Amino acid sequence: MFGLWQTYTTNDGLLADRIMAIRKYGDTLWVGTNKGLAKWDGNAWKSWTRRDGLPWEAISAIDRDDKSHDLWLGTWGGGLIRLSGGRFDQFTQFNSGLAGDQIYAVLVLDSRVWVASNGGVNSFDPLTNDWELYAERREATPQTALVGLTLRGPELLAASWCEGLRRLAVPPGSHTSPTNESESSSDDSAAPLLCDGTTSTVANAAGSLILASQSDLWKSGPAGTWNSQRHPAGDRNAFVHCVAAVGEETWLGTEAGLYVLTQWKNGTWISIRRLDGDSGIRADALCEERTADSRRLGGYITDDHVQCIAIDEQEAWIGTSSGLVRATARRPWREFQRLETNEKASSTPNSNRTEREPTDSPPANPSTKRPAIAILAPANRVIALPDAPAGSNTSRSWPRTFAINAAVSRVNADGGYRGHSSFDFAAARGGFERYGWGMPDDDVVFYADQENVLGMVGTLPPGSRISTLAALRSELPLINADASAASIDEEINPWMFRCRSNDPAQHRAVLDYVFDVLGQHRLAVLSTPGATTRLHLGWWTDHARSRGHAPIVELDVDPDGDGLDAVFDEVRRSGATVILTWTDAQTSASLLRRLRASAMHQIFVGCDRMVGDASIAMAAGDSGIVLAPEPCSHRSLYDLSEIPADPDPRRSHRGKSLPSMEDELSFDATQHLLEAINFAGADRKAVRDRLTEMRSPALGVLDHARWKRLSLTDNKTRHAANR
Repeated sequence: MFGLWQTYTTNDGLLADRIMAIRKYGDTLWVGTNKGLAKWDGNAWKSWTRRDGLPWEAISAIDRDDKSHDLWLGTWGGGLIRLSGGRFDQFTQFNSGLAGDQIYAVLVLDSRVWVASNGGVNSFDPLTNDWELYAERREATPQTALVGLTLRGPELLAASWCEGLRRLAVPPGSHTSPTNESESSSDDSAAPLLCDGTTSTVANAAGSLILASQSDLWKSGPAGTWNSQRHPAGDRNAFVHCVAAVGEETWLGTEAGLYVLTQWKNGTWISIRRLDGDSGIRADALCEERTADSRRLGGYITDDHVQCIAIDEQEAWIGTSSGLVRATARRPWREFQRLETNEKASSTPNSNRTEREPTDSPPANPSTKRPAIAILAPANRVIALPDAPAGSNTSRSWPRTFAINAAVSRVNADGGYRGHSSFDFAAARGGFERYGWGMPDDDVVFYADQENVLGMVGTLPPGSRISTLAALRSELPLINADASAASIDEEINPWMFRCRSNDPAQHRAVLDYVFDVLGQHRLAVLSTPGATTRLHLGWWTDHARSRGHAPIVELDVDPDGDGLDAVFDEVRRSGATVILTWTDAQTSASLLRRLRASAMHQIFVGCDRMVGDASIAMAAGDSGIVLAPEPCSHRSLYDLSEIPADPDPRRSHRGKSLPSMEDELSFDATQHLLEAINFAGADRKAVRDRLTEMRSPALGVLDHARWKRLSLTDNKTRHAANR
């Protein structure tokens, strides 16, 4: 175990504190930061920024041509850069065959440069100026984001974000002419070598390929056989950013510190992170997911958010969001100071946070610009990419800009940002002028560079992996206003959120409570008019079917009509024990009142807008068992009449103009983000932490004329309910 840890920050001469990439060659360390390139020669730092001719400052990947000693730099938003003989050359979509300007990985093989970008994987021959494209991005198809490149024998392998490990076949004896995966679908090489739904990174060390996902670590030896084991980061909800290996050790860099597998066979992990209350370092030996022993290491670290690692037998360099850490001086575990049991570290990310109270004071160092949010949507007509299906340029659902504007105006009318200033909008580069087609993720980088932009609202359907990855790599909170259930790339993304009221995951948690805690499975669904109603009930019924408890009756209800008694009779005959509804608070209370008046005592599960004193008064009498998803607090600040009405007359009900489903989802998403900003302040990480707190699933339970909050993540609550 390395025993001496030292952190370098801007106070020590480092160019910037946010470290995005590290590569070590001999005694020289190259460091990519969000503000330029730095080199450490063992004694001093040398830096390059725009003033030194560096065309783009956010450096996201680094590799070197061992023959020419040219340094190849991937950037976050500025394409590919070559440093040769002190001169910088930039390759972008406009001046070369590079497919995308967001670079995830760079690998030099036999002087040919391989680049994984948001537009696909490119290979480039600097001698012939020849570009080739593989695994290219296509419109209207699920996106593939290849985020890591490595070599195993003659095979060029790529880690695919949330899809596993893929092969780009290279003919024997050549690293310059791979088989294009998209052109060899009948070849076995086109299929993923290893399918793991949360893959995030890959590394190669001493002939062993190491693949890391959010729950498991995979290792492949020279024979190509795979072994796996679970890692403790997944149990602690610590997002995995990077993996590295040296000798018998494998290192995982996560949102909550380092996890080191000491030997593959013994399964012993060491967790390394800051000691609570100071910047000291705590190391915990984890056996079977329990802490067996705790020690204090020498030195200090400033941040547990690990982005990248470079390691050999002599030292380890760890890039974090708040500095660069160097670990040296290996010592036996027993020689480190044992920590007492009362010196506790958090076992989960951010679990040492207490519920913070918002403050009305302005930020200590206010920006010259007003706090702003961004809309992830094209400013004008989207042009379909080549080979896209006909009509795909208009088939995508985008956030409703008018509804988002209305939400911001609503908050600004109530004082805006903490009563000190109005919220503003960040202006995108109109119509993605740099690219000429609609790739919203390209503007994420632009928004991330605007310090006053504290979050984004977008509509990302399943399969938008490149956009979700852009939010993650840019560390910019994103609220998704899409109507579909979240795919795995969204679920594991610590920078992506939904308004709790419009999150299918919250609905699943409520229904699981009905099934698993209350033990009731016979469902009746009462659907009132409106696309939003059908959407929310659809989330419930889809989940019920997936659990093997399909509704036994589904009925349309007109709350203003005379057929309610017939509906109740059919529910009574069906033998349903649970009634699912989703409508406004007044209609929900009316349905509940008439149900109880008809001597029907089924469990009533309703809309989140029911949770409040007003619905109690409207329902009156003995309400029986009534449940509803706990609403986001911002939902009490407005009603549906404040959401702009959809101008499409086909969406109206009985001549009444109603906001569309897209309007309501976009309005909610914006309110959700603005509330988090007002609570957390003008700091993106604090906003992200607040959004994490806000998405904890909870249930409103009507008990003796009082609404009570019941957490759906607390196992003790579930056990108590069972008793």
